[in-house]
Amino acid sequence: MDPSSTRGPQGNQSHPENLVAYLDGEADESSSEAVEAEIARNPQIRVEIDSLQRAWDLLEYLDRPAAKGNFTSRTLELATRSIPPDPALPVPKAPWPGPKLWSAAVVTLALLGGAFVWLRPLLDPKIEAEIPLLERLDVYRATKDIHFLKQLEQQSLLDQMDQLVEPE
Repeated sequence: MDPSSTRGPQGNQSHPENLVAYLDGEADESSSEAVEAEIARNPQIRVEIDSLQRAWDLLEYLDRPAAKGNFTSRTLELATRSIPPDPALPVPKAPWPGPKLWSAAVVTLALLGGAFVWLRPLLDPKIEAEIPLLERLDVYRATKDIHFLKQLEQQSLLDQMDQLVEPE
């Protein structure tokens, strides 16, 4: 095929890409019309088109390779990795869990408070009877003499001490 036989309608050499696009139906209307005009005018282009069409038809007989199972995920990963973030786009912020968090905290505290009030009467009665003793434990530890404490109790001085320490 001589070089003059592959000249396009404007005198440019026809590219195989234009012919392949024409055969695939991917050429736009003006390119398709130019290729058809060239085919009508130049028999060598017609032979080249027929040759490409036969080669294209033979491709249908070849086995098509199957993609591996992770092909899609790897392709998407590579594609997203290669796209730089656009600084003009706003970055979406995660919603603030404030009201829900506060609501959960209030409910939790209410449940704990209710459990404390409900379980308090279940204390051992012996421990409940000793609560006044436990409240004055610091005073008792400071004396180190049980006889002195008994004298204070007989004179009701411990009750007077409590009134001084805890104003009403």
